[in-house]
Amino acid sequence: METFGTNYRERLIEKNVEYYAPRLAKLDEDNTKVSWNWFAFLVPFCYFAYRKLYLECATYYLLTNGLNAVITQLLTSHGIVVNIGWTIDIVAMFFSGLYGNWLYKCKLDRQVEKCVSLPLEDRDKYIKRHSGTSVLAIIIAFCITITIAGLLYKFYPRAV
Repeated sequence: METFGTNYRERLIEKNVEYYAPRLAKLDEDNTKVSWNWFAFLVPFCYFAYRKLYLECATYYLLTNGLNAVITQLLTSHGIVVNIGWTIDIVAMFFSGLYGNWLYKCKLDRQVEKCVSLPLEDRDKYIKRHSGTSVLAIIIAFCITITIAGLLYKFYPRAV
């Protein structure tokens, strides 16, 4: 990525630039998608929400829970009672740990492209609006999760 893009990227990262800047630059340099991120591994749902990767957060949630529900239903219908959820979660956690930085880099690259395409006077406003992290997103994500779990428990008590 060009120098102007790096500057915009760092301004969009805002928090933990010293961690992300060299890792994302290495992804660019090595032309790879793999780079380990412990936060993305240990709590992927929170990582995606915190870094404002909202689509990735929703996708992670839907994939892990959806796969768990479908596989559990299939196994149960064949008389096999097993909780496959932990296995799905652990596999998803590894993928998140391996590709979390790359997903974040892709988002930042799209934002840098958008920023550069804006008139010079609108760029600071765009960066201010789209940069940084969101603790509120983590809280909202947990509230949604608790609400869905509560609804599942109320309407399908065996599903929870």
